[in-house]
Amino acid sequence: MPAGSPLVRIVPLARGPDGALFFGPTSGRPPMHRFDAPDGSFGVCYLAESPRGAVAESLLRLATAPLPPLGLRMLDRAAVSARAWARTVTTRPIRLADVRNGEGLARRHHTGELTMSASHLAGRAEAAALHARAEAVDGIWYRARHDPAASVVALFDRAESALAPVDTLVPLLDDAVTMATLLDHYGVGLDP
Repeated sequence: MPAGSPLVRIVPLARGPDGALFFGPTSGRPPMHRFDAPDGSFGVCYLAESPRGAVAESLLRLATAPLPPLGLRMLDRAAVSARAWARTVTTRPIRLADVRNGEGLARRHHTGELTMSASHLAGRAEAAALHARAEAVDGIWYRARHDPAASVVALFDRAESALAPVDTLVPLLDDAVTMATLLDHYGVGLDP
């Protein structure tokens, strides 16, 4: 990915501006996400190439099952209002293992299950193997599980200096047009 590439993520407002580039999990906590280090030896920051990818990765997993009669899925308004956009830009080229398509997956001896499975065990093992490589891969470029049309990045903590925040955190609901457009795109509503 070239220098100057914009990336975005959704973060809890409570973390403040320093939380925009959170590389987790924190010390002593078990891995939670797909490409977290299985043994806690490195941190990972999850980012998206677009707001669409950030919503797919951060919010869609929180939506309710489809509710009758229209089949609309809902998000808790309080949970959404407690989150913000955190925009960054790459300050240097970052080297990513590209598993967004069959060719990249096949070269790494995987199938789409690496990024689409509910289990994160294979992803964590792959992240550890890539992190250990001598050529210093900075992270993994993959498809969002809840929207395979969206590209997202799991960036290893050794590449933290390759990211620069673009602006202050912007609460999601303060960007009403973007949020309304994306929630409508995914057929998700906010509860009252």
